[in-house]
Amino acid sequence: MQTMFVRSHVVTLIMRTLEHVAVRSLRPRVADRLTKDPFRSARRKEVRFCPSGPRGGGRAVVGARMARTCLYANAISFFSNYIFQQSQLFYERYCDYRSRMEQGKTDSEQGKINHLAGNVGGRDEFLEFLRSSSLLSDSCRLLLTQLGALVVSSVGAGLGSAVKPGWGTILGTVLTESVFMQLLK
Repeated sequence: MQTMFVRSHVVTLIMRTLEHVAVRSLRPRVADRLTKDPFRSARRKEVRFCPSGPRGGGRAVVGARMARTCLYANAISFFSNYIFQQSQLFYERYCDYRSRMEQGKTDSEQGKINHLAGNVGGRDEFLEFLRSSSLLSDSCRLLLTQLGALVVSSVGAGLGSAVKPGWGTILGTVLTESVFMQLLK
């Protein structure tokens, strides 16, 4: 419970920092797309594109446009979660690496000296850790999972917006992402 509380706050802090960086360093149009509120955007598109609206087109047009809008609007959120998970993966692997290096080198005299100095393993061994196939494969898997979840949730947002812009957008996003993540487990 406490871990989830900390995780949600850290991810939110990362997300707000990324939003701040986006607003400060990107063109206003791009920053606006990345920080858009999908709920309100769906409601505005409903007024604009539904049959009684000024442009017509219906809910299918609203859904199609919301899929693209949510792809941008959810990118920072998914990237924040990716940064947190990648940091967690790196930290866990590093702790495992350190414990293996301490166990493997305690027999040799050099290992004892390094251990006493707090320098477990050398630079070459640490670079070997960074290049390890399991760390790289897990990092790539994590990245592809987050990208897939972003795309699937955006499609779900479009489908939800076609049914009920606003709440349908949110529900479509959450449900499709949840189903996608459960299918990957």
